[in-house]
Amino acid sequence: MPKTKQGRPRVKPRRCRARSCDKWVVAKGLCTTHYQRQRRKKMPPRPRRPVGFRHLNEASRGLPAWLLGTATKAKRKREAWRHNLKLFPDRFRRLCVESGLNQRGLVSRLGLGKETICCYLAGSGPNLPHVILIARVFGVSTDWLLGLQEDLGSRAPAARRRPKPRPAKGFWPRFRRLFRQSRLNQSQFAARVGLSPAHVCYYLQGAVGPKPETVVKIARRCKVSADWLLGLSR
Repeated sequence: MPKTKQGRPRVKPRRCRARSCDKWVVAKGLCTTHYQRQRRKKMPPRPRRPVGFRHLNEASRGLPAWLLGTATKAKRKREAWRHNLKLFPDRFRRLCVESGLNQRGLVSRLGLGKETICCYLAGSGPNLPHVILIARVFGVSTDWLLGLQEDLGSRAPAARRRPKPRPAKGFWPRFRRLFRQSRLNQSQFAARVGLSPAHVCYYLQGAVGPKPETVVKIARRCKVSADWLLGLSR
């Protein structure tokens, strides 16, 4: 048998044994495509994750699918229950029901996309500018919306015009004020609020905006309200 330069026996290349396939054989008489297909057939099926909010109470029965969050098939980048924001989908759903608007009305009032609203109702982690926007439109506090406050309390008058989602510019001066009042260095303050020293440095410089779960963590550990931390109240 002829051999290669490395001393291995030279194997004559063969074609794939699948029908109407002219590709070269990779393994077990099949090309790459048909070999991977055969492997997939032998593998057990993946367990499907239920789409939509799992824990539905009796008050949510009879609501449409988009309001329950079961109509969306979009990928959830950050799930709310993993980031201490378990109550946000339920409370956002409650505001939507009390407003009496349909899906098109909510889209026009909030200025958010249909998929974004469905993802938030399904349990996706919210964006901080969107949290501030929802709180201003419905006249509620961010503390209640993020789960830091149990009672809704007195509601402020809802915004007549649709406000634009804006970054929380009031967060950085309030964060610097907490840092100065603590009289700690950056490493000690980072250990106190549960952040990395790099994030503390970024927030002190105003280079990076916080996430909602970061606001919840700082508010709980420093015993301040989220509205005050975001610059929405004095």
